[in-house]
Amino acid sequence: MHRCLVHWLLGLLFGCLLSGLSGCAGSRSASGWTFWPFGNKSDTVPGLMSPPERLAAIRTAVKEASAQGADAQERVARELAAALAEEKDPLIRLEIVHGVGGFQTPTTAWILRAALKDTDLDVRVAACKAWGKHRNAEAASLLSEVALSDVEADVRLAAVRGLGEVGDRSGVAALGKTLDNRDPTMQYYAVESLRKISGQDYGNDLSKWRQYAKGETPAVDQPSIAGRIRSIF
Repeated sequence: MHRCLVHWLLGLLFGCLLSGLSGCAGSRSASGWTFWPFGNKSDTVPGLMSPPERLAAIRTAVKEASAQGADAQERVARELAAALAEEKDPLIRLEIVHGVGGFQTPTTAWILRAALKDTDLDVRVAACKAWGKHRNAEAASLLSEVALSDVEADVRLAAVRGLGEVGDRSGVAALGKTLDNRDPTMQYYAVESLRKISGQDYGNDLSKWRQYAKGETPAVDQPSIAGRIRSIF
């Protein structure tokens, strides 16, 4: 009798577990989980946008402003700058930097300056790439500082590449110093950026690029006789 009672209780417990699992499965819809970030939907809170909704709103605002011109871009940049100052989600901050990176407005410059000091590595990398689109002395100055001081190699590398995109000669000195970095990737992109800025080509000879960065004029190797003959034919 006792054994039958135990079996009955175990069966009842097992049934409850199955029922609970069925209830959990019911919280999932055909389009995925009903709560962010595991699907397309999120809990709806009156007056509060979910992170996916905020990302979509930023993209829409930026797209519309891009088509409307400088005044609209400055207005959107001001709105996003106010949001950036209080934003704790790095993904939102990253989207803001990506969005306004191509705008050429005063508030955009403020956003990108702030982003270079962001606590998130990806946001700082995005800021360096955005400054590469601002081909002026301020961009060269800021990227030069980051290339020599940021604690993360990925950020310094993004700054080095950005200096090549800016193309301002004031970035040459910083690029010359990065040539002393032992990382071959850093050396490679420093040379590429120096090549873009200078219009010169000293191949992969780091010593000559160092000379150039110091304001010297490296000697250009003369092609051999065999090389001249090959160039003729």
